[in-house]
Amino acid sequence: MIYQFSGCRLNLGIATFGAGYGWVIQGTHRWRKKDDPCHANFEPFDGKLVGIDEL
Repeated sequence: MIYQFSGCRLNLGIATFGAGYGWVIQGTHRWRKKDDPCHANFEPFDGKLVGIDEL
């Protein structure tokens, strides 16, 4: 669902706990034949999506 909305393909095998953001999951976003990094932030307890950013 996140990929369909943002184009960010998350790597679910790598999740870290970010200070102040909750869980952070890294991913990649394909743009003009190049993979750029992106990540999604989730609430620490409910796991609800807080935001999606490109790096």
